[in-house]
Amino acid sequence: MKTCPTCNSQVAVLIVNVQNGQHFCHHCASAVCPTFLPNLVLTAQDVRFMLDCGIDPQLPAVLMDVVKAELIALQTSKYQQQSV
Repeated sequence: MKTCPTCNSQVAVLIVNVQNGQHFCHHCASAVCPTFLPNLVLTAQDVRFMLDCGIDPQLPAVLMDVVKAELIALQTSKYQQQSV
C-alpha cells in the first residue's frame, strides 16, 4: 500500500501528474488536478502508437526522450529479426 501525500489515505495506486511530478490518489484527483481524466490512462504502448501516427501526446521532453529511445530499440529489434 502507498500513502497519498495529499490526504494520507492508504491506497494501492498513486497517480502522477507528469507535468509537475505531483502524486495523488483517485480520491484527491478532482481537487488536486481538476483536468485529470480518471478513465484516460496512457500506457507506453499507447504513447508509441501515438508517436507512430504523428500525434504529440504532450508529454514532457525528458519522458519523450525515454519513449523515443525505447521506440528506436524496438524498431532495431524488429529490423534485426527480419534480416535473419
